[in-house]
This record gives sequence, structure tokens and C-alpha cells, in this order.
Amino acid sequence: MQTDNRPVGPESNAEFARAQKLKQDLAKQQPTYGIRRVERRVNHKKWEEVPFMELTSGCTFRMFESDGTPVVDEKGRSQWTAACKPFKKPNGDLSINVYGA
Repeated sequence: MQTDNRPVGPESNAEFARAQKLKQDLAKQQPTYGIRRVERRVNHKKWEEVPFMELTSGCTFRMFESDGTPVVDEKGRSQWTAACKPFKKPNGDLSINVYGA
């Protein structure tokens, strides 16, 4: 018994699959305003994307705005070394202390 309200038949299944793929592709293109992408250094040449809350003390990381622009602090730095684990401020913002700030 079919419960997802899609039409029945092989042509309908293919059409449904195309529509689902299009929906997923469009969702990937939508910007996530206000959310920064975080990358942690794995070695001297490689970076991996991680959730902000997975950063740990001593790891080197960098961040990018939702449009891909690198985040740069007031001292002109675009890479930092975490001095602690990330935490939530009383106002709800996420933060992290870094060395040399």
C-alpha cells in the first residue's frame, strides 16, 4: 500500500524521483543566512568541515560566511587556535576563546 501520495505506475515513479531530486538540488542552493561554515585543520594542507561545537582546545580552525567569504577578525587573521571548547553565551550566541586574541 502506497502512503506518500505519489501517482502509481512506472512513468509516475520516474517523474516523482525527478521531482524529489530537483527539490534536493534546490535546497542545496539555498543560502543559510547567518550561519558560518567551520573548517578544522587536519594537517598542513588539508581542512575538514566540522560543526562549530565539535572544535576542541588546541585545534586550528577557520570560518566562512554563508556566501563563502572568509571570516577575518579585527587583527586581520583568518585562522585561529582554539583555547577551549565552544560555549554558548547567556544571550544564546555561540563563542570560543582563541590563543593570541
